This record gives sequence, C-alpha cells and structure tokens, in this order.
Amino acid sequence: MSKKTESNTYSIIAIVLGGLAFLFFPPFLGGAGVILAVIGKSKNEKMWAIGLTVSIVGAVVGFILGATLALI
Repeated sequence: MSKKTESNTYSIIAIVLGGLAFLFFPPFLGGAGVILAVIGKSKNEKMWAIGLTVSIVGAVVGFILGATLALI
C-alpha cells in the first residue's frame, strides 16, 4: 500500500561536494563526490550523472585554480 518514494540523497550530496571542491580541498571533496555519485547510481537515483559530472569538474577546476593561485 505504501509507495516507495524516490530519493536522490547521495546524488545531491555529491553535487554539493563537487561545488565545494571548486574552492576547498579539490582532491578530497571531488573524490568523495564521485564516490557518492557512484553509490547513487547503484541505488538507481535519477541525479547520479549530474553529481558525478559536477564532482569531476569541481575537482579539475579546483586543481587548476589552486595551481594558478600558487604560481601568483
């Protein structure tokens, strides 16, 4: 009788961590976002691909931004 509600918890956390990876600790937050997005995929969440993309882009851009600021 009860409907199973769809949850995107892991994917949303992955998106948040990917966004934070732009500025803070890109390897750790980006990596954690990727892991959570993969967990979201295994749980058939709809937004897992967005979380994975944001986490990877956040980590890469965070690395580039950190390296650029280190050279200044």
